[in-house]
Amino acid sequence: MVPFNGNPRETTGLSTYARLDGIVDQWCPLSSAVDVDEQANRATRGEGSWWYVCCVPRQPRANLMVDWPGTAHRALFWQQKQRGIDGFLYWSATHWDPQYTADPWTDIRTYAFKGDCYGDGSLVYPGGRVGIDGPVSSIRLELLRDGTDDFEYLTLFERVRGREAMQGLIRRVTTSLNDFTDDPAVLDGVRRDLAEAVEQVAGQPAAGEPK
Repeated sequence: MVPFNGNPRETTGLSTYARLDGIVDQWCPLSSAVDVDEQANRATRGEGSWWYVCCVPRQPRANLMVDWPGTAHRALFWQQKQRGIDGFLYWSATHWDPQYTADPWTDIRTYAFKGDCYGDGSLVYPGGRVGIDGPVSSIRLELLRDGTDDFEYLTLFERVRGREAMQGLIRRVTTSLNDFTDDPAVLDGVRRDLAEAVEQVAGQPAAGEPK
């Protein structure tokens, strides 16, 4: 696997996908650098189709930092499913670099890249501060969990109702990488619709299969 954050053509005239073709078999671009057609092409060859976020992309695109809307942490996985991306990579959950913060409980500035990043690479907190021998989950980590659950619901829904119906539901939550709902009630409402639809057809043949 080779994560990459751009698709440069300046020096060779070739895209990153073309330059790495035959060298890697797990493709993992930054969410804002993904080429959906290229990812799909590699998936048909049995190669992995992933993406990632880190200190970029910045708002209005979805990421996992503290000062993003809470819905961004879930919408990221709806955007992933919308583009047919199978896997998600995140670089760290415990990045508490003293270069940036002495105590993540009071200052979650964890990284600086083209400006301060609050919570980048930090999805849990050190438990000693609150008398716990181990990590303490952040709300963002729990929203990330909800997002991965949403992804699985969408996968089940696609199996029983088909891809077009699934894409229609996703558009109620996000229409582009720059546009997603800021209303958690919308996310929860669509998730209920997903669950009810899957439950209604439980045990029936998937879309396109003989009855």
